[in-house]
This record gives sequence, C-alpha cells and structure tokens, in this order.
Amino acid sequence: MTTTALSKIQSADGRLINPRYPAWTHIVPLPPDSLMWSVGGATVEMFIVLGDAWAQLISRYTPPDCTVLDIGCGCGRTARVLLNNRSIANYVGFDVIRENIE
Repeated sequence: MTTTALSKIQSADGRLINPRYPAWTHIVPLPPDSLMWSVGGATVEMFIVLGDAWAQLISRYTPPDCTVLDIGCGCGRTARVLLNNRSIANYVGFDVIRENIE
C-alpha cells in the first residue's frame, strides 16, 4: 500500500526560516517553503503579493485602536504586512496547522 502525503510540512518547520532568504534585523523572516505552500504561496512572490493584497483590503476597514481576528491565519502571510498598520492595537490569529502558528 502506498501512502501519499497531502502536506509537505514537517514537524520542525514551524521553528525554521526560509533558507533561501536570510533573516534581517527588524524584518519578519520568511517561513520555509512548506509553510508558504500551505497558504497558497507557490512562490515567494505570490506569498508576498497575496499577503500585501489582503492587508490592503483589511486596512480599509480598520478604525483606530481596533482588534483584528484572523481566522485561518496560516503562517502569518497577512499578519507580516499588518504589523505596519498603526490602527491595529491587537492582532489575534489562529490556524488548525500547528506548525503555522509556531
């Protein structure tokens, strides 16, 4: 019997950064490819563009000192861009994939 994995995520992926893109001081590092893939980021460009697009949409509806609840936040694709939104006082994100949260 052959088993096919539906996910490329390994248990340690939640604690890793993408080896192709070095971490910079004061910049949120990119997650490993497996976690970007889990949120539909087939390429790093797609991951960044989609995160930016969602953040722009959400930012249109954020009053001052608001709280954002991100259901299915994945590995923080949108959260990484929302960090720069000064209207957001609190961000709460959750996801069913543990490695995305780690």
